[in-house]
Amino acid sequence: MQQVILAAYWLLFVILAAYWLVMVTMTTVGYGDVYPTTIAGYIIMVVVMTVGLMVTALPVAIIGGNFTLVYEYNDKRNKRLRALEERADNSSADSSVSTSLTDVDNDLDEVIVLEY
Repeated sequence: MQQVILAAYWLLFVILAAYWLVMVTMTTVGYGDVYPTTIAGYIIMVVVMTVGLMVTALPVAIIGGNFTLVYEYNDKRNKRLRALEERADNSSADSSVSTSLTDVDNDLDEVIVLEY
């Protein structure tokens, strides 16, 4: 009976040690010279590493979303400019063309407001 309990504790220790190794590797902390020596130290450091991952992931997602937004805006703007140039090249200089050029040009003066 005592060996079964000892084996269960050993299995729990191995699982927690593997979890510790995964956390240290995944967060690229890579403890070598200085590392926690108590169970409380390990628990605190796992919490700190997890919070660090979350704090890093949130701004990365926001910045990535803003890059996507600006890319889509520039893509839309470039398509409008190409359409404007194509209309100017393919048409004669009559008043309907100048009116449509003004309409397209006014559309290009959009402002993107990014909320944080």
